[in-house]
Amino acid sequence: MANVLRVGILGSGGIATAPYGVLPNMHHYAGRVEVVAIADVAPELARATADRFAIPAAYGSLDAMLDSADIDAVVNLTPIPVHAETSRAILARGKHLAGEKPLAATIAEADEPHYAYKLEWYKALRAAVAADAGAERPFAVLGDYNVAPTDRDVWDISRFDANSTHVTQAERDAVTALETVGLSEVMPRALKYDVPFTFWDYRDLGFPKNKGMRIDLVYGNAPFVAAVTDSYVDREARKGKGTSDHAPVVVDLSL
Repeated sequence: MANVLRVGILGSGGIATAPYGVLPNMHHYAGRVEVVAIADVAPELARATADRFAIPAAYGSLDAMLDSADIDAVVNLTPIPVHAETSRAILARGKHLAGEKPLAATIAEADEPHYAYKLEWYKALRAAVAADAGAERPFAVLGDYNVAPTDRDVWDISRFDANSTHVTQAERDAVTALETVGLSEVMPRALKYDVPFTFWDYRDLGFPKNKGMRIDLVYGNAPFVAAVTDSYVDREARKGKGTSDHAPVVVDLSL
C-alpha cells in the first residue's frame, strides 16, 4: 500500500497489549499505519504478542528488529529507565520515533538532544497557535502535556527532585509560555478549590491512593475562557476495568 507507515513495536508489556494500549487500538489507523514487527528482551513474549496481534515478525532485541525488518518508525514502549537509551538507538538508525512518556527519566538525560526535541515541540506549538489565540472566536489547545505546571499539581512534590521529568523548570516554562501568545489555562480559573489530578500511575495503586498528577491541560484564548461555566475531572471514567491511566478533563461552555 502506498503511503503506509511501516511500524515496529519495542516492548510487549501492558502499555502495548492492554485494552487501553497501543496494539488493541491500531485499527484506528488502518490504511495509514501497518505494524510489521515487534521486539522484546523476552523473545518468547515478543513471539506470543506477535501471534496474538497478527504481527508478521518478532525479535529478541531492538538491534535485531532494526537489522532485519523494513520499518519506517518505532513505537518505544520500554520501561522508563531505558527510554532515553533505546530512543537514542532508534534515532541513530534513522527511524522515526514515537516514545512513550516520559522520554527520559532524569534531567541529565533530558539534556540529551532527543529530549530537547520535546521542549522545541512546545515552542513550535506556541508559534503554530499564535494566530488563532488572538482570534475573536473561542479557541483552545488541550491534551496530555506531560508536565505538572506547579508543585500543587503533584500528589507529593517531595518525592520529586530537580532531576525528575514532569516537574523540571524547563518543562514548566515551556508549557506556561503559551500565555505569551494569549492563552490561559482554563481549569484553575474555573475552580475555586485545589485543582484535581488527571493522571495516576498503575504502580503502587496510584488511583485508589490518589497519588496522582495534573498533566492533562486545557489552554484557551480570551473568548474561550469567557465562555467556560465549569471544568472538572471525570474520575468515574477512570474507575472501569482496563481504563487509561488518565481521566478525562471536562470543560462546560456557554456559547
